[in-house]
Amino acid sequence: MTRVKDVKRFYQILSKLEKKLGGKKSLSECIKDNSLPEKGLYFVFEEGEKRSTSGTGMRVVRVGAHALMPSSRSTMLNRLRLDYGNQDDLGGKHRRSMLRKHIGRAFMRRDKIVSKTWEKRVTPGPREQVIEEKISRYIRNKMKFLFVEVDDNPSAWVTRNEFERNLVALLSNYGREDVVDPPSKKWIGRHFPDKITERVSESGLWNVHDVERDYDPAFLKEFEKYVTKMKVRKR
Repeated sequence: MTRVKDVKRFYQILSKLEKKLGGKKSLSECIKDNSLPEKGLYFVFEEGEKRSTSGTGMRVVRVGAHALMPSSRSTMLNRLRLDYGNQDDLGGKHRRSMLRKHIGRAFMRRDKIVSKTWEKRVTPGPREQVIEEKISRYIRNKMKFLFVEVDDNPSAWVTRNEFERNLVALLSNYGREDVVDPPSKKWIGRHFPDKITERVSESGLWNVHDVERDYDPAFLKEFEKYVTKMKVRKR
């Protein structure tokens, strides 16, 4: 019951964030929106994936963070552009986006598409373009995003790391008996081929790392502080 209570509180905090942002954003809106913070966390929602145990509405299917090393110059805009793919067509580079890579793996398993180069750092093979286009359509048409700024002190990268780890652990159903908001039966993330990426299908998240961890409930209080003090930039 404790985890359900904490998940409910998390979504209550996200509701405040959503109101501040004026609603969930498509990825296209995110990368064109001047209100996007330089550094922080983002939350991905997916059409057809709903909360069932913790309440109503869309469930988070991925927790994303970036610039997790003090030397990193990556921005949230850079990260989301990689998830979006090419600006002028439906192509993309899954080798630079874990979200694209995971979704591609699921498509290959579900649709029985064979690509001998997908998992390798080599010149893209002939089947990759077909898969990249499927991924782009899926992300652009089915996914929505919220984001929060976490970048106001010298060790903000530590805070981003801790938030990401705890949020993934909180939402993950991997190895748990107390399943909260399980994915729908039609969720493409259920189609996973090996013991590493089965973490996606079992956790219900497009995350692989930290899905097996325990979380510290105290982080929610700190997370709420960032949501409360966040000032949305004007477009």
